[in-house]
Amino acid sequence: MRRTFTHPDPRPRPANSRRLMLWIMAVALVGADAGHAFGQAPSSPQPAQPAQQATAPPPATQQPPGAGRGPARLPEGFPDLVGGLRGTPGCLGVDAARTLSGKQVIFAWFRDKAAVLKWYYSDMHKQAQSRFFPDRPRHKPLERIPDDSGPILAIASITWADSATLKRTSLPISQIAIELYPPRPGGLFAGGRFAPDSLKVEGMSNVTLGVQGAEQGK
Repeated sequence: MRRTFTHPDPRPRPANSRRLMLWIMAVALVGADAGHAFGQAPSSPQPAQPAQQATAPPPATQQPPGAGRGPARLPEGFPDLVGGLRGTPGCLGVDAARTLSGKQVIFAWFRDKAAVLKWYYSDMHKQAQSRFFPDRPRHKPLERIPDDSGPILAIASITWADSATLKRTSLPISQIAIELYPPRPGGLFAGGRFAPDSLKVEGMSNVTLGVQGAEQGK
């Protein structure tokens, strides 16, 4: 006897639209304090959360041990990294977010290697290195990256902790990383990109999806 299998309809259904919107709003709220965690003052005061929500968050938003939301007060002398990056010549754009694992992340797009080095040797970055990482290993920055490498995405991540846990810094963190990535050809977007518009990506497609309600308005 031959069985017939049917595949679920892959098209989004109207009933799921509200769930999707609520999910997007939840992600946005999770990342709302990322700028503050990197020294950038929040744009507006955040309302206090009810005690029940603060003490018993849903399982999907619970953080692993050591992954805090950032200190209530940043360490003395901690710079406004987001503002400093935005003021660096050759920095095409900056964004910040908070991941599900509790990391506070800065995304910085640079025009080329020379622009990254301008930030690396800037007064703000050098002072932060000397203050919070005085015993850091010395190395030549970006020595493995060719001078004509093109645009670079720098991702800085940090996980705040209740106290200092790493030997070579006084910061109350359990993790820190600086990662460099080149944009790759391809991809697509509709309505806007995560990267700044000034960053040109070869072969990226601008997909026109239309706007809901446009037909009714005609």
